[in-house]
Amino acid sequence: STIGELHGKSVAIMGSLVPWYEAVALAHGAAHVLTIEYNELQYNHPNITTVTNDEWYGDGGGDSKGTTFDVVLSISSFEHDGLGRLDSSLCFHANFFFSDA
Repeated sequence: STIGELHGKSVAIMGSLVPWYEAVALAHGAAHVLTIEYNELQYNHPNITTVTNDEWYGDGGGDSKGTTFDVVLSISSFEHDGLGRLDSSLCFHANFFFSDA
């Protein structure tokens, strides 16, 4: 799959603090981009939605159940989960959990 194949696709981006990846996805035709990040982000674009990790994975009201994406990009995110950083819980098997998800 190449980046030119994003036309009409739904894209999730994890770990992005500045919307460069989101802009590239939209420029290559992505229909919608969802950014999931520890920090609360607000981008002023109708085709970008942002949620925090707590909103998406936790009890914060996120709608992660059953949601699928055509493309998911991880921007320095999965390898940090489970290490106790950024208020994440220690989880010694986090790499296996996220790679199987």
